[in-house]
Amino acid sequence: MCEIYGEMWKVTGIYNTIIGSTYEIRKDREMVLGLVEWWCPETNTFVFPWGEVTITLEDVILIEGLSVLGKPVTTCLLGDLVNIEDEMIKQFRICYKSKWKKVHHSAWMNKFMGNNLELEHIAFLAFWLSRFVFHAYPEDIICKKVFPVAIRLAQGIRIALASAVLASIYRDLRVLINHVFNNTGTLCVWAPFQIMQIWAYERLPTLRPESKSLRPGEPRMARWHKLNSSSDLKILRFHMSSPKNFQMHPYMSFVENLTQPSFCK
Repeated sequence: MCEIYGEMWKVTGIYNTIIGSTYEIRKDREMVLGLVEWWCPETNTFVFPWGEVTITLEDVILIEGLSVLGKPVTTCLLGDLVNIEDEMIKQFRICYKSKWKKVHHSAWMNKFMGNNLELEHIAFLAFWLSRFVFHAYPEDIICKKVFPVAIRLAQGIRIALASAVLASIYRDLRVLINHVFNNTGTLCVWAPFQIMQIWAYERLPTLRPESKSLRPGEPRMARWHKLNSSSDLKILRFHMSSPKNFQMHPYMSFVENLTQPSFCK
């Protein structure tokens, strides 16, 4: 897919995000919970003792590589694109006839890999969106709600994914803080919290593991690939309570082999 469609992905602003999806960001549960303690759902900000900060579109763009420009994710399909969606739904229903009553990743890949190059590309993007961008539940299934986005991306149409992903993080942080205060039992959230975890690494240097060196062409995400980070909640609270430990402009710092966007120079 990358060899064939890599240049198109660059045009639609998803190339770095797709490549970044191949890197493993290991979950630091205490880091996430430590941040949630400071979250204010009314303002969508972390209210630390010294002031308010938050995850912004700039963070989502630079950490995840998502585009802030383009059509909204909710834009309806028109013309021939509707016919393509109908065909994708038809194929989805064929896969759905399995005894599990879900379309698992394996069935989806077996259906499309090496078959019908145009639909294979859309199917790949639907898989990627379901797994890494708008996380489906359970995590190993295809969500047909992403088909319109996948179809437009496959047509070379840029989509403003960054704002939708940021909204999902804000939404699930609100869900998490309500869960913490109300103690409602087991809870699952599906926003890409690896963005928030890396946001903490970038903004709070005293809490992050030692980052890896980047090779030419690697995205920023690669700095944190397979790094183990096991935080202690008491230490987190201490470091988050002082403005001296918070870095306001982390993306201005030089990182070897990383090409910064023009607005960060």
